[in-house]
Amino acid sequence: MDDYYITLTIRPSICSWANWIAQDENGQWCIYQYQPNKGHRYWFPSGGLFENIAFDAPNPDWENALYKIEREK
Repeated sequence: MDDYYITLTIRPSICSWANWIAQDENGQWCIYQYQPNKGHRYWFPSGGLFENIAFDAPNPDWENALYKIEREK
């Protein structure tokens, strides 16, 4: 994965436990407690909590849409 950053605004109240965010091929955005695993066309939890948070246009480059959530200190 290339080193670049995106900025997303996520409500802290629903994701204080979230450490990863990813978009599936169909456009679904999910947050994950632990780094998710790559499936055939989507990311799936490797344990811990996860939540669907948004839906966007399909993403043919979904395999590169996994991001570590960095919080300001």
